[in-house]
Amino acid sequence: MHGFSSGATLALLAAERGAAIAKLSLLEPPLQVEATPPPPSSLGGEIAKLIITGRRGDAYERWLRGIGVPADMIAGMRNSPLWPALEATAHTLVYDSLITGSMPPGRLAAIATSTLVVASEGSNEQLRNWAQEAAQALPNASVRFLPGTWHGVSADQLAPALTGFFTGG
Repeated sequence: MHGFSSGATLALLAAERGAAIAKLSLLEPPLQVEATPPPPSSLGGEIAKLIITGRRGDAYERWLRGIGVPADMIAGMRNSPLWPALEATAHTLVYDSLITGSMPPGRLAAIATSTLVVASEGSNEQLRNWAQEAAQALPNASVRFLPGTWHGVSADQLAPALTGFFTGG
């Protein structure tokens, strides 16, 4: 099973609850394990208010700023053809804010599933630290840092790493 960002948290929750997962890969799970500052706790509420008032684009931008996306990336996203599709999914960001806080780091030690934690070399220090700390907290995990952008690794880089991990190569 592979999970990216909040999806990585969902994958960990599934593994913790005994889902039959032979191996698990996590791409930059948003888990505060050590003394890294947590994301703003009011972010989900702020996003919900913007969505309720019909400001879906502003809600998505607020989310991106709140999770640390660099300003130049946000500007590029807002001006891309992808932006309307992102706005259409803005309501799901409230769920993301709930999911990211649903896995207390102390429970990671109970997840024995063989796990590969991946982080992008292009991500900020916080995301890279979270990946490293998650790998250290899981009893059967390793971490790999791959070339990429902020909170992203291209399929060309990620696919071989995951293939090797899942097939034992």
